[in-house]
Amino acid sequence: MNTYLMLTTRTNQFKQGHVAEHYEFLDRLQAEKRLKMFGPFSDATGGAYVIEASSL
Repeated sequence: MNTYLMLTTRTNQFKQGHVAEHYEFLDRLQAEKRLKMFGPFSDATGGAYVIEASSL
């Protein structure tokens, strides 16, 4: 497995209603030991994720 840092940014298509499902997905990735750490940017423009995967 490789470790990757993934950065995301919000776009004008962002929907607040999807946040709960997003966190459920992150919880599942953590339970599978594929998501090592994550967090939002302090200015709420996106977030960072450290993941393990076999390839990009």
